[in-house]
Amino acid sequence: MRAAAIAVGDVPTRKALTALYQQQNRAGAELRFLEELIQLEPEQPAHPLRKGRLLVALRSWSDAERTLLQVLDLQPASVDAHLLLAEMDLRRGVDLAAAQARAERAVGLEASPRSLLLLAAICGARGDRPAALAALRHVLTLAPENAEARQAYEQLLATN
Repeated sequence: MRAAAIAVGDVPTRKALTALYQQQNRAGAELRFLEELIQLEPEQPAHPLRKGRLLVALRSWSDAERTLLQVLDLQPASVDAHLLLAEMDLRRGVDLAAAQARAERAVGLEASPRSLLLLAAICGARGDRPAALAALRHVLTLAPENAEARQAYEQLLATN
C-alpha cells in the first residue's frame, strides 16, 4: 500500500500490485488497483478484461457485464470478453439464447477447445443435443487428448 501512495499514477507499480493481490487472492485490493489502471490506461483493454473476469468470479453480475461490454467497445473481437459474457449467462441460467450467440461469436473468432466446450455446455443447457455433440466433436478434432471433451461427448452419446 505504501508503494502505491508513493508512486501515484505509476503504471508499473499498479500492475505489480495488481498481480500481487491476484496471487494473494485479495480481490478487493486487486479490484481497486485495476480501477486505477483503467483510469491511467483507458485505451488498454487488458485491464477491464481482467476486471470483468474477477467480477464474474465474484458473481458481481451487473458490474461484470458492464465492464465486459466496455471491453467489447474497445476491442469487438475480444474472444475472452465474449466467452466471459456467455459463461456468465450460463452460470446465471438467463438468456441462454444470447449466451449461445456470444459463444458462437467467440468460436467464429477463435475455435479453441475452451470456446467450443462452453458452446457445447450452453447448447446442452438449451436442450440442443445435436449442436452440443457437434461442438464436442469439433473439440476432439482440435484436441483428441482433451479428457473433459471426451467424457462429455461419451456422456451425451449415452443419453437419449
